[in-house]
Amino acid sequence: MKCAFLVFMLLLLACSPYRNKEEEEAKNISSVQCPEDISSPDNTLEESIRTLELEYILWGCSCPNWISREDRIEKEKADQSLIESCIYIEPADTMLYIPESQTFHFDRQNLLVEESFYNEPDYPKGTPAQEEPMRKAKVFRYTKIEVIEKERNK
Repeated sequence: MKCAFLVFMLLLLACSPYRNKEEEEAKNISSVQCPEDISSPDNTLEESIRTLELEYILWGCSCPNWISREDRIEKEKADQSLIESCIYIEPADTMLYIPESQTFHFDRQNLLVEESFYNEPDYPKGTPAQEEPMRKAKVFRYTKIEVIEKERNK
């Protein structure tokens, strides 16, 4: 009886298909589709190089979150909405993000960025389509970034 059981188990194992876990994982990964980039590939940069001090605004929507310090002061003095002056930012290189070792405190810190705006309102490169529609806004592409402390008395 033991011998028949062993023969049955060997036949069962021999007839089952061989599955390579790595091959199956590769199939699963290759079937994942990347969301479509909604930014325009034809948008070009302005020729002028600028340095901006940017403040972060925390909105409750998928809106541009950055505004220049000067624009915020001007809009607040005129009692105007800030949203129309908010911009998106985009690094020229993936190595230009804020270092992970540094925490950005939007209530105490600003960004100092340098480079150019794109000519047309758009979305940052690589922005995927989202369930909540995003509005187009000016996009500033930076080649230099620095975290600075906010000036409290201005």
